[in-house]
Amino acid sequence: MPFPREKLARVADYLSLFSLFRSDFLQSHLIDCNSYAGFIIEDAPVKELFANPLHPYTIGLLGALPRLDSEESKRLVSIKGTPPDLLIPLQHCPFAWRCEYAFDRCWEEIPPLYDVDEKHQTSCFYDLEKGGPRHD
Repeated sequence: MPFPREKLARVADYLSLFSLFRSDFLQSHLIDCNSYAGFIIEDAPVKELFANPLHPYTIGLLGALPRLDSEESKRLVSIKGTPPDLLIPLQHCPFAWRCEYAFDRCWEEIPPLYDVDEKHQTSCFYDLEKGGPRHD
């Protein structure tokens, strides 16, 4: 029986988990979302999430993963900056301090989950596919 996403988000928030959930069991049974600072920031089928990440944090995490499917040696990328202080309630995008795409709106409110397609959502005011801010 799948673990409800609402409970996962609460557990992640409580434990301050900042990780991309990936294992064979989780890929096939439980989780196909990425959270940051207790917020679900991207939700898509696992293969789609890894093939077409649409949130700057997801892209950063994937750049920090070592590749085991290639002989090529590549330098891992680190995500600049530091995570927000979770003792202070956020009034803006939780990733704004670390995001190279942050603009005024990111500092004014927390982004909702936008439907990118039928099974892919991202919580980002910047549309990476179009290369500019989203227009609601």
